Amino acid sequence: MVITAGDTIWSANNNFRFKIGKKRSVTLIARDNCSNAKTVVWNLPANITPAVGSISTDNFSCLYFRATVTGQQNLTSPQYCLLDVANNILQCNTTGVFNNVAYGSYCIRTIDACYDTTITRCFVAQKATPAVASTVNQTNKTCSTFTARITGQQNLIRPYYCLYNAGNTLIRCDSTGIFTNLAYGSYCITVKDGCVDTLISRCFSAAPPIPALGQVNTSNKNC
Repeated sequence: MVITAGDTIWSANNNFRFKIGKKRSVTLIARDNCSNAKTVVWNLPANITPAVGSISTDNFSCLYFRATVTGQQNLTSPQYCLLDVANNILQCNTTGVFNNVAYGSYCIRTIDACYDTTITRCFVAQKATPAVASTVNQTNKTCSTFTARITGQQNLIRPYYCLYNAGNTLIRCDSTGIFTNLAYGSYCITVKDGCVDTLISRCFSAAPPIPALGQVNTSNKNC
């Protein structure tokens, strides 16, 4: 058996144990008494090869996010290191979870303690653009009032909603985006994100529901 050049181990028994260390392949040699030799290369089976999946990002805030290594398989005492675009090591740990990372481009390097394996996964995390639905939802209509609600919120952090009438006069503000008991008329709702310098405006008009009847059916006709 040859692990590296010059360290051949011979045995008269075809069933033996040896220490592979961090190597992922060895060369096995069989030689008979006539000096005929046959070699075969053994490679680490795929089902025990160290592997990781992708990088998950979450816990987004105004300035930071969390990056997590996922899909770990067959790792032995791994070490994870976060690197910037210049390949500088920012921090290392044994969990694969990195908190309070500033938005930008990074790589996470996974080093397995058993096999001579280093796995690198690169990713980009950008502050997402805030958004809401294009129309304002109108519900709870009565004879004189209704409820206006902002829906479809995406990528908003601590949003603040303000309601204005048709004359651009501020009526009230809150953090829910739901405005109840409004008189029918024209309004605008502005949405201010708590992090990004973004102001989204949605204008709309509301009118009382118009009563309607279906088709009139006649029956039981006589003279």
